[in-house]
Amino acid sequence: MAHLTYEGTIRTRLLNEVRGLPQFQVRRNGQQLEVLALFSDPETRIAWIECERGTWRLPAKLFPWAETVEDRAREITGRDEVFPCRTVWEQDEDSGELTVEIFPNGYRSPS
Repeated sequence: MAHLTYEGTIRTRLLNEVRGLPQFQVRRNGQQLEVLALFSDPETRIAWIECERGTWRLPAKLFPWAETVEDRAREITGRDEVFPCRTVWEQDEDSGELTVEIFPNGYRSPS
């Protein structure tokens, strides 16, 4: 995952553009999406993804996931590069809680 390294006006402009992005929503459970890149800004707690369908701001409740998913995936796969990868998104109809499962390209589970 990439953190913003810009400062000043460029950083402010980029964050304002991200704030204006449509928020990602799960249209159906089991929705698959190829995520090309994941970005976050710890200072503002904003995260967003780039995918084959465009760029989307993630819901605020997914910020903790966005901050840790790449490190956790590295521990499991042993690979430095996690993205791009296929993802599967689900949302609990009662609680609204989102879950995301990632499938790094070329990784095979040692089952």
